[in-house]
Amino acid sequence: MENIERFAFAKGYKHLFLSTTPFLNRATRLYESCGFQRGGEGPYDLFGTPLFTMEKVLVKEES
Repeated sequence: MENIERFAFAKGYKHLFLSTTPFLNRATRLYESCGFQRGGEGPYDLFGTPLFTMEKVLVKEES
């Protein structure tokens, strides 16, 4: 995850997104421990499998 963050940050990306399923609790906790937060939308259905999106902000947006 750290390599992905460094690569994305170096390329100028401000957010990372990933999708996971509600029943993969250990994976969700791993993503949360890396700073991802569950989005407010979803879950979506992908051929019978529910998916929701998680997001991590790499750079704080200026207000």
